[in-house]
Amino acid sequence: MSAKLAAKALSALALISTLGALASAAPCPDGAQTCAATAAADEATLLQMASKQATKPRFAPAVGLLATRAELREVARRASPQDLRGLSADQAEDLSSCIFITCLNFLDPMREENCARCLHDWLLSPLLNSEIGVNGLALGYATDMLSILLFHKNGTDTYINAWCGTGGLVGCSMKRDFPGPGAISYMEWEDVWNIGKQYPAKQWSGEWWRGAELGMFMLTPVAWAGVGTWPVGLTLGVTPAQHAVLRPVLDDAFGTGKIWQQKRATQALITSMITKFFESRLAEGQLKIPGDLKALQFQLLNKVALNRDVSWADALAFVSLQTTATIMGVIGDFLPEPFYIFLGDIKKQYAQEVKALEPFVEKKYGTQLASQSCAPSETSCLTLASTSIMDGLTFAGGISVPTDMATAVGLLYSTSPTNPYPAREIPPNKELEFFWENIRYFAPVIGFPSWSTRPTCPGLSPNETQSLNKPGGKQEACKEGPKNLATGFAKVNQWQGGTRQVPNLALAQRDPNKWGPTSNEFVVRNLIEYKKSVGFAEMAEDNTVAGGKMNRICPGKTLALMIGETFLKLFKKGEWDAVSPEGIVFGIGPTWISEFVLKSVTTPRFSRLLSGNACSYACVYA
Repeated sequence: MSAKLAAKALSALALISTLGALASAAPCPDGAQTCAATAAADEATLLQMASKQATKPRFAPAVGLLATRAELREVARRASPQDLRGLSADQAEDLSSCIFITCLNFLDPMREENCARCLHDWLLSPLLNSEIGVNGLALGYATDMLSILLFHKNGTDTYINAWCGTGGLVGCSMKRDFPGPGAISYMEWEDVWNIGKQYPAKQWSGEWWRGAELGMFMLTPVAWAGVGTWPVGLTLGVTPAQHAVLRPVLDDAFGTGKIWQQKRATQALITSMITKFFESRLAEGQLKIPGDLKALQFQLLNKVALNRDVSWADALAFVSLQTTATIMGVIGDFLPEPFYIFLGDIKKQYAQEVKALEPFVEKKYGTQLASQSCAPSETSCLTLASTSIMDGLTFAGGISVPTDMATAVGLLYSTSPTNPYPAREIPPNKELEFFWENIRYFAPVIGFPSWSTRPTCPGLSPNETQSLNKPGGKQEACKEGPKNLATGFAKVNQWQGGTRQVPNLALAQRDPNKWGPTSNEFVVRNLIEYKKSVGFAEMAEDNTVAGGKMNRICPGKTLALMIGETFLKLFKKGEWDAVSPEGIVFGIGPTWISEFVLKSVTTPRFSRLLSGNACSYACVYA
């Protein structure tokens, strides 16, 4: 921010006679009681988080100031309109926060920068809350996400820079209004775990809302517009009742089996398919990363989940759709209505892929789904389940596992100074630990968001929207309105009127309080250390809620680890050379690594004996 703009913000403060008058924030327009009730939850959360900082010297002054802020809120309830000097209650509160918490925290080495940013955001607050695109996104969300890419570039530490500043991870606990106005990000492992473990119960009770979001990213629903499900969009945002129908299907489809014979069979299948993959790539003479790994993962997941065989050509065609749907899903959310004419092919292709899955889903789960209700979706539970599996193939395990396989291979070849692992060798018999460290260090899922106040439904008031949050798994979706001819789906609101909380999985996976002094280094650790992982949302599991049908832990965790370990066991570094090892660059997630190509040194057709690998994972974890 320029010095001129900072001066302008400070000049605005001078218009108020004293800091005491500044503290006298206004009552809410509709009455002090409503104002106090609205603020209570945020204040309680803020003070609870602050109390944990008391032993951290850098943040000690802020602790007392936070308590002062709570007192200011009480003063604000009793303030008269004459005290406002033209400021609304929220404006006065936010300005108080800038001064007392940020600008006066002289022990913060980034005080001036953070103060300038806070005052800058305060000045632009009305603009940052304005809508962008057709789905109710806040402009501030868009600018924050773009700022990560444009202004916080610092290799694999980019997310640390964006959320914590140059001060690093120590003491980095919570960040308000990021990404986006009204959002609250939590970075410490303990907070991420404690918030995440409440997801099953809170959503089942109707207290929290889960949107159709891909980690930290909002996605436009255009890819799902041709399928006909409701709520439209990524099926992570279905209602609790719908989720209770889908969860048992997903647990089974992306699991490795419940008994050791099934686990062994799954391991043998994966070993066979990856062996054939390497033989075919050696025969081809090259291995393209990450593209070929995504195609392999598509083949693996189809076979394991649905016993469906996918040709290599079809797998590569899918990767093209996957890439387009992901990129345009994120960017498309920012686009105005006329641009949706260019997204029609995504809608058509995604619907075709879902349709192609349906016979396989019906064969395996048809009887189970036939007696279920998936209202308010007008499509059958079969279609909704097929869409959910397609989402897993496209946006969940279909991306995350190849991402960490790509970083794992890149670590073995990259001579770039961005490589955080100069050893470039997997320790003997530590393939599983090596893959785990890739998951920890290169988090494929950045955030795990939910809404303590859901965005306001189109056509409803905030109170009417909140009345849909019924307990006992009966939380209702917004009503589907008429379809927009340009977008192909009914109006949705992804942000306006909501309060978003974002546990930051990527930073929790590097929290020094949990992972020790080497938390921000790539270090292959003992296997037991990875029990602390939150990368698969391990904390979001509560089998006492709806019999486990509201669990949010990744249903494919065990399968993902099996695939990753087997891939690394069968990968032979000596059979491949990197075309440009210095060009294998590590950077910002969620991709983490540049594309690169390995050329085969030899082309053996049958040189891969399974030796003891076929039982490596299943026998240990059966």
